Order: sequence, then structure tokens, then C-alpha cells
Amino acid sequence: MNAFLSLAFISSLVTAGPPEASPSPSNWPTVTAAARDYLAAPGDATARSLIRALPNEQGPPPRDVAELLWSLLDTIERRGRAGDFTAIQLGFRLQDFADAAFSEDLAVCLGSIATARPTAFLHTLASVRPTRDPASDPLEVVRWFDPDLTEPQRASELQKRLNALRSVQDPRLRSLRDACIARLTAVSANDR
Repeated sequence: MNAFLSLAFISSLVTAGPPEASPSPSNWPTVTAAARDYLAAPGDATARSLIRALPNEQGPPPRDVAELLWSLLDTIERRGRAGDFTAIQLGFRLQDFADAAFSEDLAVCLGSIATARPTAFLHTLASVRPTRDPASDPLEVVRWFDPDLTEPQRASELQKRLNALRSVQDPRLRSLRDACIARLTAVSANDR
């Protein structure tokens, strides 16, 4: 498969169109079932099913549903670091339902994917709809690092993430790549 066809295929995975009619926020049992299916058999089909099940309205889910969604982070990170676009898309979609602590863990998860799979991260980020809350700007996740890192480890991770993003040469992703690099450079400048 040539590079253009590969990118076209990847793009079709990420921008497969609007989700099917989304349930009302009171339909959390559907979300719960889809999340359990994803945990049991993580893959493209179960991730897409969960994305479709999530309501379009932002707002906190019931506590048990929130905890279940939070439990998906390890799977999302593992699959996203392996280049799974749908897992990354699911991670971004969960931002609409994350409270402060969940949101931080989710941002760390997505940020680590930016280091491991910068092209997949940027392709997915390009397809993410903006959230209604400016404080949860999807682009901000690039600035989040594991809080347990020491300062030298964090500096090393920051440099790895910058290098990874700079390696992306796709002209369609250039402005998004540069915006991510600018945010990371600002973090770096503030640390001095």
C-alpha cells in the first residue's frame, strides 16, 4: 500500500462521519454495556460502539459509570501507544465526561500517546470536535506528563515529546503539529 493510500485509509478510520444518533444522558446502561464490551475485547468495533453510545451532551455520568469509564485508561493508553486510532479517539471523546481528577489522568494518557505515536495522535486530534468548555481544549493534553516523574525525567519526557512531534512531516498536520510544539515550548520556557 503506498503512503497516500495508507494516509487515506487512516483518515477514513478517524473521520468516518458523525456518530449515529446518540442516546440521552439518561441512557447510561447502554454506555455501561459498551464500556464493558470494550474492556472485555478492546478493538476497533467495541471502541466505535462505545463512542456511539456516549451522549452528545456534556455532563457527568453517574458515579459507577464514571468509574467504569476511568478504568478504560490503561487500555486506551496501551492501544493508543500501539497506534490504534479508535482508542485515541475514544480517549479524546471521554474528555466530555471527565471530572477534574479523571481529566488529568486522561490528559496524561493522551499526552503519552503523543510521544509514542505522534502521527496517530495528530491525525486523531485533527478529527476531534472542540469541547464546549474552553478549559478542556483538546490541544492542552500535549502538555500533561505523569505527575510522578522527577524533574530530570520530566525534562527528558518533554524533549522526547518535542522530538516525536517534530518528526511528523505530513503537510496536512503541520499547523497542528506546530501548535502542539508551541505549547510544549511554552511549558519548557516556564520551567526555566
